Amino acid sequence: KKLMIKYKIGQLELELSANFLRVHKSFIVHKNRITVFGNQSVELGEISVPVGNHYKSFVEQLLKK
Repeated sequence: KKLMIKYKIGQLELELSANFLRVHKSFIVHKNRITVFGNQSVELGEISVPVGNHYKSFVEQLLKK
């Protein structure tokens, strides 16, 4: 299911709970939905979302906890 809103993603990121994680300049995902963390992407079931180079180390640290 896709949701289209007219909102800056940076502002949305600030308003979401800590359960959400920005993984790319265009993608925010719910941490509990991540099933696989790969080298270049995270998978949420059958959906693959790219992980940006800028966010990669941050995502790795949070998912190790």
